[in-house]
Amino acid sequence: MTEAEEYLKKGESVQASEKAYKVAKEAVKALAEKFNLPEYQQAVKEGRWYTYTLGSGSASLSKMLGEWVVNGWSSVYFLH
Repeated sequence: MTEAEEYLKKGESVQASEKAYKVAKEAVKALAEKFNLPEYQQAVKEGRWYTYTLGSGSASLSKMLGEWVVNGWSSVYFLH
């Protein structure tokens, strides 16, 4: 996230958006693993995370942790 903030200070919004997306993506993946969500199991089975799996994982996490998860994911996906 520090890199994203540094890019913003330089006026490089595209690079900042990419860095923020990566942070959110890794957060969803880590939380999905922590809570052993079906989306995590699917990613393990398939050997990778797909965008739709990340979106589904954020929706599942939102039900557990609050709407902020899916709102955050939606925001960074839009920027991405």
